[in-house]
Amino acid sequence: MTDSQPNPEELLAAQQQLLKILPYILGFGWIVMIPMSYLFIAPVFVEEFEWRLLVTVGITTVTGIADFVFYKIFEKTVKARIQLVEEQSSEAEQEPIEFANILS
Repeated sequence: MTDSQPNPEELLAAQQQLLKILPYILGFGWIVMIPMSYLFIAPVFVEEFEWRLLVTVGITTVTGIADFVFYKIFEKTVKARIQLVEEQSSEAEQEPIEFANILS
C-alpha cells in the first residue's frame, strides 16, 4: 500500500466516528425536511391546507423511516467490519506461532 491510502484499521476508525455523529446529521436533515416538504413539495400535489399537512406528515414519516433503516444498515456494516478486522489481526498474531510449530 502507498502512504496515501489508509489501512483497514484507519478506515474502521473513520467509520466508527461517522457512526457516532450520523444520528445528529440524519436528525437535523429530518427536521429540515419538515418545512421543506410543507413549503415546496406538498404544494405541487395539493392546494388545501389540511391535505398539505397530511402530505407533509407522510413525506417526513417516510424520510424518518428511511433514515432509521439507513442508520441500522450502516451500523451492521461497521460491526461486521470490526469483526473482520479483529479476526484478521488475531490470525496475523497466530501465524508465526503455527509456523514455529511446523518447523519443530
